[in-house]
Amino acid sequence: MANRSYLKSQKLKATEADRRKVALLEAENATLKKDKAALEQRVRMLKDVIQKNRGSTEEHQKELQELRVAARTVVESVDSADESDGSLADQLQKVPQKFAEYLAEASRNCVAQALGLVKSYWSWAKIGVLGDGLCSTCDHDQFAKYVEEAEPVADQIVKLIEQ
Repeated sequence: MANRSYLKSQKLKATEADRRKVALLEAENATLKKDKAALEQRVRMLKDVIQKNRGSTEEHQKELQELRVAARTVVESVDSADESDGSLADQLQKVPQKFAEYLAEASRNCVAQALGLVKSYWSWAKIGVLGDGLCSTCDHDQFAKYVEEAEPVADQIVKLIEQ
């Protein structure tokens, strides 16, 4: 009986962890969709500008060069020089994915920094269990209060990381 209760508890924890993961993935997906829409809007805008300038070759060439420079700037902001294969358009299409990868890596680094700070003060803390998600004895409201309490400290940690 105790074994069955334990298994049920473990399954509930796993289910809750999966729900949190799904929620995080949905949020990330929504952000990526917004980024994609914004990039698509910019592409449409660039196409419109090119179309409007077809009548004036000189102005068109100048505008085209400015667009190339802007696109190159965007590509270079997220792409390393050794990965610059393909046309500028191909590289520009890869920007949202590269940006998402950058955000994931930056998030990982920030979490690692914060957990490193925790370990620096409480070396005995078992941070490995944090990867399993919320403690089974902590409800969502209590967790929300903990997060609210931690936000000013998070701001301080971000300032440290920025330095």
